[in-house]
Amino acid sequence: MKVLGVMSGTSLDGLDLAAIEFTQSNEGLAYTFISTQFISYNNEWKKKLANSTTLSGLELTRLDVEFGRSIGEKVNEFIQSEKLEIDLIASHGHTVFHVEIHIGT
Repeated sequence: MKVLGVMSGTSLDGLDLAAIEFTQSNEGLAYTFISTQFISYNNEWKKKLANSTTLSGLELTRLDVEFGRSIGEKVNEFIQSEKLEIDLIASHGHTVFHVEIHIGT
């Protein structure tokens, strides 16, 4: 199975794309990187994503849709430029709220 993983987080540096092929054998699951790409955010996207924690629910939803479309465009460009055949795309969107939970002391 060929999977394209997409990641964007609170570092606000850019979008990470990784195309990986997973294979199953008697020894277990193995993976091979096919291609990767890092796409830096321009100043406009950095500002929008940095300010996302201050948005209302409606504004955050609008940003989510806009950013999702942008990710989709970048994914399509990557797939086309690398001439990839992808079975599955995995993306969690952008991490807006990063909360650490500590259990116990």
